[in-house]
Amino acid sequence: MDHYLPKSTYQNQAYEWNNYRLAHPKINGYKGDKVGLLDPFSIQPGWFTLDFANCHVKSNPTTAKNVQDSVTHTIRELKLNLDDSLVQTRFKIVQSYSKTQIDMAFLEGFYPFIAEELKRQGKQDSIKGTIP
Repeated sequence: MDHYLPKSTYQNQAYEWNNYRLAHPKINGYKGDKVGLLDPFSIQPGWFTLDFANCHVKSNPTTAKNVQDSVTHTIRELKLNLDDSLVQTRFKIVQSYSKTQIDMAFLEGFYPFIAEELKRQGKQDSIKGTIP
């Protein structure tokens, strides 16, 4: 669990349930006391995209410029592409799906962003068997 609004700056929000978010420990560490990052509760489908060639998270160029800027800022600050272990984790998940070791229902339950990107990009079938 993480405070979306840092308790160091927003002490009045420290014990408010609506300020808590589930967070990966590494990403929580990168967030620290930063503000101005996108709130997971406000992110709309399609704002973030996944480049399956390198498993990097990117801003969707079809969104409004201010949304693209916010997405790019959030990606950079949370080191979503700079931390190779995060990139490799995404790759291993996609690889497991490609090898049919996990199915779409599993992805939808545990990795909904990857599942949505596979569907949005029309790759849910074509990617199978392509990653050794």
